[in-house]
Amino acid sequence: FWVSPLGGDSVLYVQFNQVADAPDESLAAFAVRLAVSLTARPPRTVIIDVRHNNGGNLALLTPLVTTLHNYESSRRDARIYVLMGRNTFSAAQFFLGRMDRETSAMFAGEPSSSRPNFVGEESPVQLPWSGAIGSISDRYHESIPGDKREWIAPTIRYNPSARDYFANKDPLLDLVLLDSRRPR
Repeated sequence: FWVSPLGGDSVLYVQFNQVADAPDESLAAFAVRLAVSLTARPPRTVIIDVRHNNGGNLALLTPLVTTLHNYESSRRDARIYVLMGRNTFSAAQFFLGRMDRETSAMFAGEPSSSRPNFVGEESPVQLPWSGAIGSISDRYHESIPGDKREWIAPTIRYNPSARDYFANKDPLLDLVLLDSRRPR
């Protein structure tokens, strides 16, 4: 995870690639650092990019979700965008569900990779005859009680292309930045 201002002080970009503590900073400490940044120079828009977040430990999410909820509650004009894609799953999917339930975040990109409520937590398995190794998910996670959606659908849709990827372009970020400038 890391943070960078975009376009002056009006947009803060947060790259959130793993629901895990980093070697030099816990996710909880990052949430505190983010909260201090959001309070010291509050941007109008926060963009959380979880397109490359394949999960981790969902028990670590509460401080970050609380920080984002508090930011949104403290500013009438606050905007939160969450960039998601086909590689956003497991604990990152749980993060999407909590953001959907606890904030007014707008979702952008591709539909999330699984349902808001899903089976997760892998347990390793070795098949007795072949010796093949696999894993079985054995715990149900319900971020939005009773939610039956197949996925969390983006408000701002974008299907990535190989051409943009190899040209080092990010049209989804451009679409979100354009939308963030529109009056609400």
